[in-house]
Amino acid sequence: MSEGRVAVVGAGSWGTALANLLAKKGVETLLWAYEPAVAEGINREHRNPIYLTGIALDARLCATTDVAEAVREARAAVSVSPSHVVRRVMAQAAPHLHHDTLVVSASKGTQTIC
Repeated sequence: MSEGRVAVVGAGSWGTALANLLAKKGVETLLWAYEPAVAEGINREHRNPIYLTGIALDARLCATTDVAEAVREARAAVSVSPSHVVRRVMAQAAPHLHHDTLVVSASKGTQTIC
């Protein structure tokens, strides 16, 4: 397992902001994006073209659309997907998490339970 890499799972405005702060602090950070255009924008232009259009992102921040790639070998995984999709997204990520990976929930939102 990598000593320093952190996976941020969810590239909305909140997830992108958290990932950018980690990257600015020198933490190797890989951001998982559901939308291919978001990952491409972050990797090519250092901008999130959908959720944080006016913010320049740290050049060290990288993104992927492959959740397994994002969490594999990460020392920590920060779940920042909207609350209504956390279960589905983290179920996809779970088989690829190392048993020692710290999982932190920073997800937000409300969900109606019927």
